[in-house]
Amino acid sequence: MQSRSSSDREVELSVQVNRRLIEKLTAENQKLKKNLLSLHEEMKLRKDLEIQLANSQKMEALGQLAAGIAHEINTPAQFIGDHLQFVKESIEEIIDPEQAQVALSEFVRENLPMAIENSIEGVKRIGEIVASMRRFSHREHDNEKHPADINQAVLDSLAVSRNQWKNHAQVTTELKSDLPVVSCLLGEVNQVILNLIINATHAINDFHEKGVLGKITISTSQVENEIQIAIQDDGGGIPQHIQERMFEPFFTTKGLGKGTGQGLALAHSVIVKKHNGRLTFETEQGVGTTFFIFLPLSVEEEISPNQIPYCKGRPKVSS
Repeated sequence: MQSRSSSDREVELSVQVNRRLIEKLTAENQKLKKNLLSLHEEMKLRKDLEIQLANSQKMEALGQLAAGIAHEINTPAQFIGDHLQFVKESIEEIIDPEQAQVALSEFVRENLPMAIENSIEGVKRIGEIVASMRRFSHREHDNEKHPADINQAVLDSLAVSRNQWKNHAQVTTELKSDLPVVSCLLGEVNQVILNLIINATHAINDFHEKGVLGKITISTSQVENEIQIAIQDDGGGIPQHIQERMFEPFFTTKGLGKGTGQGLALAHSVIVKKHNGRLTFETEQGVGTTFFIFLPLSVEEEISPNQIPYCKGRPKVSS
């Protein structure tokens, strides 16, 4: 009886211990669930903040570009108007009954064909600007990566930002002709390229004397299984003590009201987090800086850019 009583006590003790362990595990599980929920909420808040920052950066860039694009369109529009006015006056002279028997003036003979030709060129230039803007502002509605021609992305970014750099730098492009297409979020990659072009322009403007043109060189190439975009400037370079902070959110070397510190941080997020790529730079003080974008290729992406609609109608980019 004593042995049985002892055994019962051991069983009861074991049951109590198990009950306490279960209670403790239940409490720990509840705690973990609560922490996990908090983590999900924090991640959602962080993602929402990144989206807000990205939208803010886009709005800032659009604000900077709007006046420039309007000017780029207005310039050919003005000389189209001037030429068409001359054409109108010349046609009136031709069809005027009083002038019917009089030979056309030498001035009209020489300049009428030229006026028509220049007007056609002006219309083409406006068409190129609009097409570049349309492609540049492309957004993936399904938020999925699609094959894109990076050479075209570079040309479009240069075209829509021309008013930003044309008075500060000579731009040279060295684009690999048989560059494979790469699956990407094209609108966001366009934004990264644009930001780096504008940053290069600012670096040149801050370093060179007023009226002295700097140099921006943009090249594309395939490096093993990656597409490389290199954007080089001959500005003043990046000081050693701030190089490690270049991709920090809200870090900027620009004066108050001139920079948000979001551009490079968002560029890094787009290339590294969204594309599993790399964004690096090389710099030398007094010589300049080169930023490198690396976008990974997959085997099926190694096709010609001519196979995708995006590549049709590359704009001419004048320096």
